[in-house]
Amino acid sequence: MNKFPPNWTKIKIGQFAKRVNRKNNKQICDNVLTISASDGLIAQKEYFKKIVASKDTSGYTLLENGEFAYNKSYSDGFPVGAARRLRKYSNGIVSPLYICFCINQEILDLRYADYLFKSQWFIDAIYSIAKEGARSHGLLNLGITEFFDASLPVPPLPEQKKIAEILSTNDSIIINSKLKIKKIKSLKIALREKLLSKGLRNENFKDSKLGKIPKTWEIKKLREIGSCIRGLTYSPDDLSDQGLLVLRSSNIEDGNVVFDDLVYVKKDVKSEFISKIGDILICVRNGSRRLLGKSAVITGNLPRATHGAFMTIFRTNQYEFVKYLIESNIFFKQVSRDIGATINSINTQNLLDYEFAFPLIEEQHEISLILSSVDKRIIKEKEYLFQMENLQRSLIQDLLLGYKRVVL
Repeated sequence: MNKFPPNWTKIKIGQFAKRVNRKNNKQICDNVLTISASDGLIAQKEYFKKIVASKDTSGYTLLENGEFAYNKSYSDGFPVGAARRLRKYSNGIVSPLYICFCINQEILDLRYADYLFKSQWFIDAIYSIAKEGARSHGLLNLGITEFFDASLPVPPLPEQKKIAEILSTNDSIIINSKLKIKKIKSLKIALREKLLSKGLRNENFKDSKLGKIPKTWEIKKLREIGSCIRGLTYSPDDLSDQGLLVLRSSNIEDGNVVFDDLVYVKKDVKSEFISKIGDILICVRNGSRRLLGKSAVITGNLPRATHGAFMTIFRTNQYEFVKYLIESNIFFKQVSRDIGATINSINTQNLLDYEFAFPLIEEQHEISLILSSVDKRIIKEKEYLFQMENLQRSLIQDLLLGYKRVVL
């Protein structure tokens, strides 16, 4: 990828950037930062919930707002690491392993630089100078001089500013959409917990083993209203490019089945193990404790499928209401009680003994309708976000590579 518009100039990073080598003398700053490819420069306390830096940070580089740090650590989706600007804090300190620099804004617009260092130009430039086969411990073997010698095509400053304006406007839309989804999810959680404990009828309450509940509600175990279907055990020899879809924890996202990371097997299974509309898919075993209890309801848009051995299906004709019980705090309290300190699994017999407060069927239906309307709002906003993120990727590709030109 060498072609770019004729009025663009290919210049070395060192021509528009100057190294920052300001040390944290006397440890005057304790805001230790890390580079997240998605979140940018972020405080370790915020990102890791703890400080993972050494106690002596006097050798760390002190960054000021608007300056950049480049992390040579590569990962999936970020093959040459990430260079990000400090935007969130007035200052912070970073590992001496990072290459830090500031931008000459008479040559390169600061907002444009944010996108340039995420572009294919930057990836190709770093790839071209990183030592072949010299990767160790997840780091590119790239010297400071080599980094500043890397060359990138840059448009004239007015065009940079216009491109940055277009991309940052779209980024603001994406950020607002994400915040809206977060708010709707918070609304749903508050509404769900209220409806599943107090109901809709404003009736008197009675004491129960789960605390006070509306007087017409009953405490029931899951085994009283449904059954669990164990997951399929299969071997590598059973895997196929097509056949029977095996649903796993990676196929659950925000209470919905997603068709990512699909696994198919060539194996005969009894009809009871085939997924049915209304089945509630639950993760009952996982290396990550936070994924235990993750669930989704099977809908009509699913191909012929079953579920893996680390999953179970809860099958009930009251699934529209029960799906929200299995998302609720009272469900996860019972999960926490059962899994203990070391075992990341939910015993299905214990699962069937989980207890919940059930209203009459009519009220169940009304509660389900209210909560499902909120789910639909989330889905609609996520679809809009998906469209805007796709548009942004397309704009970055077209504008930063010069495929489309802006009108000045």
